[in-house]
Amino acid sequence: AEAGVNAVELDTQAQYFVGLGGLPNADGHMEFDAAIMDGKGCKLGAVAALQGTVRAVSVARAVMTLSPHNVLVGEGASKFAREHGFPEERTLTDEAWVAWFDWKVGGITGAMTGQQALDEWLQG
Repeated sequence: AEAGVNAVELDTQAQYFVGLGGLPNADGHMEFDAAIMDGKGCKLGAVAALQGTVRAVSVARAVMTLSPHNVLVGEGASKFAREHGFPEERTLTDEAWVAWFDWKVGGITGAMTGQQALDEWLQG
């Protein structure tokens, strides 16, 4: 089941719902939420506002199995992930950044588009 959720989390298709292909928050940061439960052992683990790691459900499993806590949020969730071997990774695709930039500057006359801003940045 966890591998199935990881497949969705890592999907970079322009579906803009969750995971790596999703859209960032209003500040341009990707944040991930996930929860997992073991019904037999009555255990659960969850993360919210996790940054820097796409595989949120795997971090939630680590919370369930390796932590005395049930839920970790924000900086605490991200720190826990690093401490337990989840590397910091790029979580915002170029396409999602362009869509966010266009939304952020939407309606500003003369503003460059997200694609123009990305191209300029890539050209250094």
